[in-house]
Amino acid sequence: MLDTLGTGIAFKLAGMTTRQGMWFFTCSTIKTVDDHCGYAFPWDPLQHLTENNAAYHDIHHQSWGIKTNFSQPFFTFWDRLLETKWMGGDVSARYERSKIAAQKKIDQAGNVKYVTTASDTNVNKAAAQVTASRTQVLEDPAGGPAVLVEEAEEEQEARKMSTRSIKRKTGSDGLKGLRDRVTPSLHGRSSAILGMDGAR
Repeated sequence: MLDTLGTGIAFKLAGMTTRQGMWFFTCSTIKTVDDHCGYAFPWDPLQHLTENNAAYHDIHHQSWGIKTNFSQPFFTFWDRLLETKWMGGDVSARYERSKIAAQKKIDQAGNVKYVTTASDTNVNKAAAQVTASRTQVLEDPAGGPAVLVEEAEEEQEARKMSTRSIKRKTGSDGLKGLRDRVTPSLHGRSSAILGMDGAR
């Protein structure tokens, strides 16, 4: 809402034509999304055009930097004027602490016990059906093997669904995947990204 309102005010104050406004809104939206993506790709020109980039604004989205680095989407002069620019020095140690805390949460999530679900019931039902099919094989050697194969496939499918359901509940695979995607990005980079040294 604030980004849209700010862009609308800038559009009106500058007296832009409709075509200029379309370019302005499109470019500012792309830049805002790029600044919030959490990645500093080396081939991304938007990360190099201004000081305000993903590395700069990502600090604002951390618990330890949430009251800083508000300027969006192009310039940082408002942060300098209003003294809201991050001046805490090197951020790599802070990101490392956040990464360790996230890993602890992932490890704790892996130890959680879950109650029986509908998928677990499906597994039990499929197992009972396979047992009944085996009995049928013994009683009817001519038609039994086909039934046994069919029921075994159903049991296997039910087990797959149960595994997927458990993975969704724990969230461990999803969080590990997220951690793996975030780790190689801008997190933990040196203070040089922000042009600050650790002495401040």
